[in-house]
Amino acid sequence: MSRIKSAAELAMEKTKNLQQKKEATSAQTEQYVQAARKIAQNLTEGKSEVEKVKEALKRYPEDVLPEVTRAMLQEFSRGINLDNTTTLLKAVALLKDDNATSQALKEVEALYQKYYQWREQKVKEIEEASLKKLLKKLKDEGISGKAIYRVSLKGDRRIEGIKEEIDQDYRQNLSGFLSYLTQES
Repeated sequence: MSRIKSAAELAMEKTKNLQQKKEATSAQTEQYVQAARKIAQNLTEGKSEVEKVKEALKRYPEDVLPEVTRAMLQEFSRGINLDNTTTLLKAVALLKDDNATSQALKEVEALYQKYYQWREQKVKEIEEASLKKLLKKLKDEGISGKAIYRVSLKGDRRIEGIKEEIDQDYRQNLSGFLSYLTQES
């Protein structure tokens, strides 16, 4: 004859089954979060487009959207710079659609415009000075006129240095916005 289970034993079995289901859900959530991070990284690195974020958001189950959104915003926060700001701001607008975020996005856009123009002006000044110096050097060597077709300043360390310096200053000025993005809702 089979043993009769007590109410406590039955409850323990059901609790065990619920715990196993919860762990499976937790593992699935982590997979969704990792996939979201990868999508956000690709967007940050310029390997993807905002439309991919939009499409991905439609595929996630409703109950994991808060974790997925937080993961994406964290990735955007880590990787934002002057070269990807406009793209990331569009993605942030998709993820956080509220008045406070809209206002913050407008302020960041204004800051971005200021820094972008400053960087472009500095780069142009360095390029002009470098080009003038290079042309003088070539002229001193007896090379001039049509013999000089194209001069490329790509890879100039001074240009890369000023870009990096301005980008760091920009990110420091974005620190309040980045904190806002990654705060718990």
